[in-house]
Amino acid sequence: GMVTDKNPTVNSQTRSLGITIEFEDVNNEILPGMYSSNRIITKIINDTLIIPSTSIFAKENQFYVYVITNNRIKKTPIKKGLETYDNVQVLSGLKEGDIIVNTKSSLLEEGSTVSIKNKGAF
Repeated sequence: GMVTDKNPTVNSQTRSLGITIEFEDVNNEILPGMYSSNRIITKIINDTLIIPSTSIFAKENQFYVYVITNNRIKKTPIKKGLETYDNVQVLSGLKEGDIIVNTKSSLLEEGSTVSIKNKGAF
C-alpha cells in the first residue's frame, strides 16, 4: 500500500501516529473500522551481534555489559550500533557466545560470583 495521509501529531500516551494507507483489497478481507499494528523495516543488517537493551548499563556516556566468565562477573565496555526498543547492535566489546547478565540490579559488581539459571535466554 501507499501512505496517503497522516495525523500531524503523535499521541503522547500511546506514542502512536495515525496514518491512512491506500491499497488494493482484491478479496474484500479488510472491513471498515479495522486497525493494524505494523513494523516498518528501514534497514536489514545480516551477520551482526545483538543483545537485549535491558542488559546494557551506562555511566558518563560509556556503555557496558556484565559478562560472565567462570561464574564471575566482568564489567565489559561495548560500542553500540543500531537500536530498537528491545535490542541493541554491538559493534565491539563482545563476541558471539559471550554470556551476559540480562537484568538491571544495583547488586551487580565486577568480580562477584554468580550462578547461571537460564543460559541462552534472550
